[in-house]
Amino acid sequence: MPAPDFRLYHGNDLDVLAGLLAAQLRVPAQGAGPLDPDLILIPQAAMKRWLVKVLAERHGIAANLEFLAPGEFVGRVLAANLPDGEDIAGADPEVLRWRLFAVLQDRDALAHPALAGALADYLGGERTALKAWSLAESLADTFAKYQAWRRDWLLR
Repeated sequence: MPAPDFRLYHGNDLDVLAGLLAAQLRVPAQGAGPLDPDLILIPQAAMKRWLVKVLAERHGIAANLEFLAPGEFVGRVLAANLPDGEDIAGADPEVLRWRLFAVLQDRDALAHPALAGALADYLGGERTALKAWSLAESLADTFAKYQAWRRDWLLR
């Protein structure tokens, strides 16, 4: 297994940063195989096209590069470090949002003492489905952040 190789460069001049990346990509990572892709974290998907263009201009080609947003990278790292049998898909905000929404629509689940008092006033009245969806969305996003920063809270 190759030694971990993580480098972080930050700055406000994208051309300089792209030049640094191009220089780093000229030298294979120590312990990496010749067909292993280079993993590059980017802040947004739109940057991928520009960066591939710049790298192709500098090297004549830009291939075997894998671009990930920070959230995708964190998800991959978490999935790689889960105990056997655990699935990261259950913590994906898109999936979790729907699961939470289903619970917030379930009268039996809402009758549980831990939920009844806290949610009865909020989910009562008009537009209960809209309120439940909004709450499910906020909770799913919060739990996703907990996956990265407060995993011990979720496990408890």
